[in-house]
Amino acid sequence: QRRVRGVAVARKCPYCGLIWSKFEGCEGQTTCGNRPSSDLDLRDPSYSVLGVFTISWKNEKLTIDRTGQRSVKAIRNRSSNDKTYGCGKTITWSQMQNC
Repeated sequence: QRRVRGVAVARKCPYCGLIWSKFEGCEGQTTCGNRPSSDLDLRDPSYSVLGVFTISWKNEKLTIDRTGQRSVKAIRNRSSNDKTYGCGKTITWSQMQNC
């Protein structure tokens, strides 16, 4: 399985179409919208900076330019009021479509 920076390739929920990456867990069943069991681990500084890109068509050619970066802020103490995502249906990671 191809991995990018320790994260499994993105997959698409067969029910709602949302795109997910697996940060932990197995290839088996889970629920669409489940979040990691712990907060984001930013001890490795290479995981705390995200690239910002501009994607455009120039002269009939796709161009992707890195235009900056953003720092990730650690989120602590999730509450029951946090917005939830996903459809809540049972999904099986190994059977989901790669994106």
